[in-house]
Amino acid sequence: MVEAKGPNGAMTTQNDCGISYAGLSRDCEPTNSTTTVTIIPDSLPYFITFEEVNQTNKSLIYAMKSYNFMTFIQIIRVNNSVTDLNGKIYVDRYLSIRTIYPNRTINAFDISIDKLEIQPFNFCINQLRNPIQFYPATSNFLSNDGTVQNITEEVEIPSPPPNPNLIQYIATMDNGYAIIYANISDTTGLSFTALYCDNTFVVGQTCTLAVNPTTPNTLNKFYITKIDFLTSGLINNIQMIPFLDFSQCKFKLLPYGGYFISNMTSTTDPFKNNIDGFILNDNGFYRWNLTNPSVTNFKGDFIILPNNTLMFPQSEGLQSWNLTAIELYKVQEDHGYDNLNIDTTFPEINETIDASATNLIIKYYNKVDLSNDGYLLIYQRNDDGKDILRQLNSVRNNYNNKYISYKDEGNETIVNVTIISSTFNKPGGSYYVLIEDGFVKRRAFDTPIFGIQRKSIWTFITNTAQENSDGNKDVEGKVRLTPEGTAYFLVLDIIKREEFYKNLIDQLANAIPISPKRITTSGKYETDATLPKDSLKQIILTIDIKTYEGERLAVSAARDLDSLIRNKYITILAWGNASNFLDSDYGYQLIPKWIDANWVKLLVTAVFEILLYLFFAVKKYSVIFECVYAIADFITGIIFAIVDSQKYYEIYIISVFFVILPFIVNLGFAFKTTIGVLVRELTLKKSDEDIKEEDIKGGNSGESNTGESTRSSSIIAMIEGIKGTPDTKDTKELKKTYDSLSPSQKSKYNKLSNESKISFLKLIRKGKRLNDILVIFTLLGGINIENLNLLELYSFNTNTKLSPSSRSNIMWGTITNTLIEKIPQIIILSFYMSKAISFGYTPVLKISLSIYFVISNIIKMYRYFSEG
Repeated sequence: MVEAKGPNGAMTTQNDCGISYAGLSRDCEPTNSTTTVTIIPDSLPYFITFEEVNQTNKSLIYAMKSYNFMTFIQIIRVNNSVTDLNGKIYVDRYLSIRTIYPNRTINAFDISIDKLEIQPFNFCINQLRNPIQFYPATSNFLSNDGTVQNITEEVEIPSPPPNPNLIQYIATMDNGYAIIYANISDTTGLSFTALYCDNTFVVGQTCTLAVNPTTPNTLNKFYITKIDFLTSGLINNIQMIPFLDFSQCKFKLLPYGGYFISNMTSTTDPFKNNIDGFILNDNGFYRWNLTNPSVTNFKGDFIILPNNTLMFPQSEGLQSWNLTAIELYKVQEDHGYDNLNIDTTFPEINETIDASATNLIIKYYNKVDLSNDGYLLIYQRNDDGKDILRQLNSVRNNYNNKYISYKDEGNETIVNVTIISSTFNKPGGSYYVLIEDGFVKRRAFDTPIFGIQRKSIWTFITNTAQENSDGNKDVEGKVRLTPEGTAYFLVLDIIKREEFYKNLIDQLANAIPISPKRITTSGKYETDATLPKDSLKQIILTIDIKTYEGERLAVSAARDLDSLIRNKYITILAWGNASNFLDSDYGYQLIPKWIDANWVKLLVTAVFEILLYLFFAVKKYSVIFECVYAIADFITGIIFAIVDSQKYYEIYIISVFFVILPFIVNLGFAFKTTIGVLVRELTLKKSDEDIKEEDIKGGNSGESNTGESTRSSSIIAMIEGIKGTPDTKDTKELKKTYDSLSPSQKSKYNKLSNESKISFLKLIRKGKRLNDILVIFTLLGGINIENLNLLELYSFNTNTKLSPSSRSNIMWGTITNTLIEKIPQIIILSFYMSKAISFGYTPVLKISLSIYFVISNIIKMYRYFSEG
């Protein structure tokens, strides 16, 4: 456990390896020892005291390193129980590191030799470079379990100088590293005593080399040779500065110009040394704000932080060690951005801006271009200390210059960053901007430059305008997965799918930000049927947002979520293991209430039905009314099958099947019935002509001829109507009439009926009109077999109704149609509507018509069979 005690006495517990891009804390396992940190910022200088417990050996600060604003301290403990024949002094075989973060929280690691996998001789003191040292090249070079990560390679330095002070290791802006050493193979007349290298805070890198000419005339002259060079290796400046002779002199480039020069001298205490400090620039020396000399520890190491703060160790106690920190004189002043390249910004530091601001502006002193090496990050401060990444921009995600643009203005460059609507979505919220090193590069040198590393620098707040809460209500919406996300989602089992939903909800809530319990999902998903046929499959998921007192309105959160998804690649969503699968082209789309989206169609349908009823049903043309309904039912069935049901492949196949199969079956019934009706009508017509001809031959009068002809036609129709039909009320009456005829009459009319029959081939040859009638009524019957009742309106003899056999065919077709079409379609539509995220007007109209026809058909079947 690591505890930090601030100046107000408050205690905080920290177990944090820093913040990654996604704004997510990385869990770490600290050392078993307990470290208490007391920070006393009594103006300047201020002091930091560390107290370690559970340690038997004295802890010594062996090395200090820095990366951005983080301080890394290497601790060693002499192990007196371990020696060898050569009398070497050994230290505990741990790489002990203490990391101080800008917020003054601490992480402590003691990494054993077993995890490091290095030899024991790396932990003895008698050699120049031992114990082993570290040089952080990134902010997160330690893994969660305390092991060193990002070990890239072992580097062998060719012809290294014998003096280890002539070898330097520096971190580069691209999270890499560089090893720089002095080549002394040809240094006639010169003696090099020290080399110090670092990144400059304007452009490129610089090395300072302590040089002592060895010629007779210059033996007592010393120089600092300053060499400025670019990342390409091109040297752009060399400067030699005369200097005094210090036996233990160290140099360090200062962020705001000049150098800090220290000289260390020994004392009688082996754990103490004296240190003198100076600041050097082109105008000479400046003293630091401490007494010369001041006390440091046995090693006398020090670091310079990017804000020009010097930090060095004091002499250690038995179980404690101390740091002194002091802000050094600034040779050059910046405009408050910890950066000598930035002139002005919008918003200005600590400015209050409108939440609807659409851009950030950075004005650089010199001409710059965008670079691939860094991001600009906008954070929202949170009361719980877990700041939220709202937006991150770089050339890497600047699609078609959509988010970042820049222009030159004189010798300066203005960079404009577009702000999406969801970024400043908290009224009265506090925000800050970080700029990573390498976000831009100096155009003249094609070299990346430093950014803004501290969250306390470029800060601002939004105004406190309140949202209008009128009409605040829950929101139902949907998102679409990318093709890659769809493929990933569909192979998940139930447990993994629930985990996916949980991760997605947490990541969306963190991005908006709102409480995760406000975001819910029904678990429904469907295929997006609106995509082109040749596109990859993508599915749609439901995401609902609930209202919650004291948080952002649901409708506002929905707008923010849409903005976040549509601009996914510059938001935290791009870093989520679930949210990165969301389709930025689709965004977050609201699902309207069904009645709100379809009330116009519903009204038009109601008006149409009323007019249809008034024109046909009340005028005893109900068969036309039903025919229009049947056609509407058939068309909506086709539309549902080929459009709506494609959201679910299984439903699509079944829907198409139950459109085609009933149509084919109905066609069979319709063809048979239509042929029968046409043959019957033509047969009656021919038999009537035959009877008239026979009566003429027999010499009957015209009046009696007409009556006999009509009676004969009716009897023949009766004979045709009762053949092959079950006993019903109609057929019983016909059979009773037929039975009342005398045997000679029965023989006569049976003979006429047989002689007057029209075959199917004769019917086809009757002409185009009959063929058209056959095709039209067969198709109408294929749509719905009940449509064949229209044949009564189109009969050759308007006084003749459909024969009992035709009515029987229609009824059995109706029964079959109900069983193989209407009922299955109701089941399919019910399943579809229970599964679909949203549905349009067609499925509702279709299921309504299907239910109507099922009820209507049941009534007709009851009447038909009850009459028998």
